[in-house]
Amino acid sequence: MKHAFLFLTLTLTAAVHADAMSAIEAFKDGNYEQARTLGLHEATAEGYTVACRSSLVIAGYYKQDKSATTELHRALSECIKALDVDPGYFEANISFAIALSFEGKRKRKTFYPKAARTLLEKMIVTHPENPLGYGALGAWHSQVSSAGLFARLALKASRKDAKAFFELSLEKGPVDFPLKVEQLKYLAVGTDDEQKQAVILANELGAEALNNSFELLLQKHAMNILAALNTGEKKTIKEAVKQATAFYNAKDWDEPNAYPKDKIPAAFLP
Repeated sequence: MKHAFLFLTLTLTAAVHADAMSAIEAFKDGNYEQARTLGLHEATAEGYTVACRSSLVIAGYYKQDKSATTELHRALSECIKALDVDPGYFEANISFAIALSFEGKRKRKTFYPKAARTLLEKMIVTHPENPLGYGALGAWHSQVSSAGLFARLALKASRKDAKAFFELSLEKGPVDFPLKVEQLKYLAVGTDDEQKQAVILANELGAEALNNSFELLLQKHAMNILAALNTGEKKTIKEAVKQATAFYNAKDWDEPNAYPKDKIPAAFLP
């Protein structure tokens, strides 16, 4: 099932513990392994979350083979460490939900995306004014609904709900660059009118000033989607959207076994 979230719709919040800033700067510079090391060394909720995000980027975009699974399982463990320190830390909860979805994509099991959805729904209740939670739910529905009839029925996902949550995120705004790319992917595989909106959005993304190396990576993917849209060929567009999504080869990575369910805190179980 393709129920991964795009790209990591996570921003690097300014309201962080001062000790974690070095890890965040390393992440912004694209030094993800260093960011992970520094974040783990800080042993704070913020630091562990930066480590988790770094492992997700490494696994999702730079390890397009089975070795990515090791990095993904590291990310899950690092997010759990962050939540052990601060169960209510918003960024850690969102990162954990994204990691769970990636594991569900890899193993094609409903448990992990259901847990991710449960967690994201909790986040929009506890943080009703944060656009990222709504956007992440929009991305969840977008990716799951594109995975086919079984995924839509088993996980109760729909493009209608994706659209509604994306619109809510825009109302709560401002929307960050990664979330805009996720919206672009949703529009690109939609109706003719939605694809016209996708072209407009992609051009805007191509002209946008960037804040970090991860956004530069996403911008390149957005330009590939724009080029595909300009061909008007559905197959080409779908392939560009697929390759803009983290873990796009994950369906072939059956080994090792899934991340143990008993390691996932009960509060996050569906």
